[in-house]
Amino acid sequence: MRLIRETVGEIKSQMMSLTDHIEKCNLRLDEYDTKLERQEKRILTLEYAITEIKDRLNTNAQSQLRNEVEIVGVPETPNENPAHTFRVISQKLGIPIEEYDLDFTIRAGPPRKHSQNIDNAEDNSQQPPRPLIARFLSRNKRDEFLKVGKMKQRSFNAQDMGLGSAANKNIDIYFNERLTQENRHLFRAARQQTKACGYKYCWIKNGVVYIRKQEGNPAIAIKKQEDLHQLHNAFNNNQTIS
Repeated sequence: MRLIRETVGEIKSQMMSLTDHIEKCNLRLDEYDTKLERQEKRILTLEYAITEIKDRLNTNAQSQLRNEVEIVGVPETPNENPAHTFRVISQKLGIPIEEYDLDFTIRAGPPRKHSQNIDNAEDNSQQPPRPLIARFLSRNKRDEFLKVGKMKQRSFNAQDMGLGSAANKNIDIYFNERLTQENRHLFRAARQQTKACGYKYCWIKNGVVYIRKQEGNPAIAIKKQEDLHQLHNAFNNNQTIS
């Protein structure tokens, strides 16, 4: 009996030590959980701050493009003069543009390599032309040009403009606002999402993406990808966003 009591006492002592050790471990785990929660909050705060900075930078970058137009589909030729090409387009649209109306006229992106070999001339025509960019000195003049261009773009192509060759004379020409890369991606995603969700209209105005369910419905601004996620979720739940 004495041996049993001693053995039981040792077991109790070991159990008390083990219990104390476990309690200390639990305290440490609680401390780690608290620290982890603090770190997660800091990370979320940092991510939010980074997102805010990115949005602000994108807004500022878009504001720098407010006087620019982008003309897509204008055939490109070697050693062309973009300013002359733009004046030809403006004359065809019936909008007189003087040199003092513009800051600059360029092709967007790096120069294309044009083959000098006659046998490869077809390869040149198959390359999509770089967008033609024009920056106006006056916002009102840019808006006037863009309004007329959008009205007439469905009835104009490269041949009507007197541009291009026989190989690319039927290329359609489009007049757009100049967008930042982020807003360009957002606009592309918005067009895909609105089409999938049954929205009839999707357009750009002053660098902001707008959508409308149908004629008579209010316009909805899409400023970030999260707005498209909300649209997708609302469509799946048969709801309407505002």
